[in-house]
Amino acid sequence: MNDDTMGGLKLADMFENSRLKKRHIPIQLRQSGDNGNEGLLAEGSRLLVDTLLHKGPYWHLSQAAGAWCYSVYNHVYHPRAYIKPEDGGLMKEYEYLTEHVTMWNVAVERQIQVKGPDAEAFVDMVITRRADKCKVGKCRYVIICNTYGGILNDPVLLRLREDEFWFSLANTDVGLYLQGVNAFGRYDVEINEIDVSPVQIQGPKSTDLMRDLVGSGIDDVPYYGLMWAEVGGCKVVISRTGFSAEAGFEIVDLNRQYVGLRLVKSDEELDWFRIGAALSDLAIDALLENMRSGLDEHDLGDICEHAYGPWGGRTVIHFFGVTSMAAPDLEVPAQFTSRRKVAPGDVVFTEISAAFWEHSGQVLRTFAIEAEPSPLYADLHAAAFAAYQAIKGVLRPGAVPEDIVAASGVIEDAGFTTCDDLTHGYGGGYFPPITGSRSRPNEPVPDFTFQKNHMLVIQPNVITLDRKAGVQTGECVVITDDGCESIHAAPAGLLRVGG
Repeated sequence: MNDDTMGGLKLADMFENSRLKKRHIPIQLRQSGDNGNEGLLAEGSRLLVDTLLHKGPYWHLSQAAGAWCYSVYNHVYHPRAYIKPEDGGLMKEYEYLTEHVTMWNVAVERQIQVKGPDAEAFVDMVITRRADKCKVGKCRYVIICNTYGGILNDPVLLRLREDEFWFSLANTDVGLYLQGVNAFGRYDVEINEIDVSPVQIQGPKSTDLMRDLVGSGIDDVPYYGLMWAEVGGCKVVISRTGFSAEAGFEIVDLNRQYVGLRLVKSDEELDWFRIGAALSDLAIDALLENMRSGLDEHDLGDICEHAYGPWGGRTVIHFFGVTSMAAPDLEVPAQFTSRRKVAPGDVVFTEISAAFWEHSGQVLRTFAIEAEPSPLYADLHAAAFAAYQAIKGVLRPGAVPEDIVAASGVIEDAGFTTCDDLTHGYGGGYFPPITGSRSRPNEPVPDFTFQKNHMLVIQPNVITLDRKAGVQTGECVVITDDGCESIHAAPAGLLRVGG
C-alpha cells in the first residue's frame, strides 16, 4: 500500500464518489486542546476550564485517584487517564481492565427519565427497536435517529418499571430532543434529566468485587439485566453493561451517598471557601462605598463585579431588590437586574456569591439609602438578625434541624414570617438540611445531625404577612468543635448608605 491507495482503492476515488452526498461538518467539531507548548505557563492558547462545563459529582475523587487527562462529554469533564506515562500509562490501565478490575467515573452518562402512562409508546416512537421487547428489569442498546436517518444518540435503555424508562446517554443533548418531540403533549409522559450519576466496575474480576459489595445475587443478573441493591446504605440500580468488552457492571443512583460525602468539608476545602467568602465580602464593601441614589440595579451588579473581578473572582449570583421604605412593594430580591433606579428613602436588599475556582461564599445584607431605616424596616431587620444569632447559637456538632426551627421562633414572635428557606447546606451545591420556619415549614423536618466542618448558609429572609416588605441578612457558616463560626467578615446590621 502507498500513500495514494488503501486496500487497492484509490483514495481520490473514495472522496470524489458521485454517489456520496456532501457532508457539511461545523468547524467547532474539530478536536480541541491546547495550541502550542503545553502547561499553564507555556505560550499558545489554552483549553479553558469553563464554568459552562461541569466537573460532575465525582471530580474530586478522580483527582484524588490521580486523573491527569480529561475530555468533555455531555458538558461534563470525563477523566480519561489515571496512571502517568512514566508508570506505565494507558497500557498499564489496559492491563488492569483485561486482567483485574477497574472502577470508572462515568457521571458523564447523563440519565433521561421517561415516566408516565404513555412511556412505552413514546420510547417506541423515538428508538429504532421495539420498546415492548425491553421488559421490566432489562436493558437494551438502542439507536435514536433524526428524521433523515442520522444517528442522534446510541444510549442504553433501562426499564425500571412498566411506566418508567431511563436513557443512559452517549454524548449528545438528547434530553432536549426528547422534550421537543413531546412539546405539544401528544404523549402522557414526563421527560427529565434526573440527578443520577453512574460508576462503572469493569474487568474479569468485576463479578467477584460486586459479589463482595452486594451479595451472591449478582451472579444471577444476565447480560443487559438489572438488579436493585444497596451500597453503603444507599439504594442503587445495577446494570450488567459497560463501555468495555470485558465483564462489567454500572452502578447508578449513588447521588444521595455522594451528597453525604460532600457535606463535610476538609480543612483545605474550607480555606478555599474562605477565599470565596472574602471575595463576596468585597462586593458588600464596594456597595457601601459606591451605592447612591440615581444608580440602577445593573449599576449595582457592575459595582460588585468590579470589586472581586480583579482578584480572580467569578459571579455566581448577585440578586437585588429595590423598593421604597415608605411604600414598599417587594419582599424578595429579583434574580435578574433591571433599570429600576435607586432613590433616597429606598431599601436595597441583596444576596451575593462570588467564587474562586468553584469555591464561593454567600452573604446577604440590607441597605437603607440616604435615610434612616423606617420603623417597619428596623423591626423587620431586628427580627431577622435576632433569628440569625439564635440559629447560629444552637449550631454545633450533634445539633438537629428541629433546633434551628425552634430558634427561629423569634420571627413569628415579632409578628412576621419568611419567604425562603431558613438554612441550607452549602459548598458545591444546595445541600441538606433545608429547613423552614414555623410559619413556612419544610415538612417533614429533615432527619439530620450536624458534624464538625459542615457548611451551611443561615438566611432568615423576614417579610411582612402581606408580603409587601422584607429584608435579607445572613451568611455562610461552618460547624466547629463546639459551635459554629462565620467564614465572612462583611459589616453586619442594617447598613446605611449616603445622606
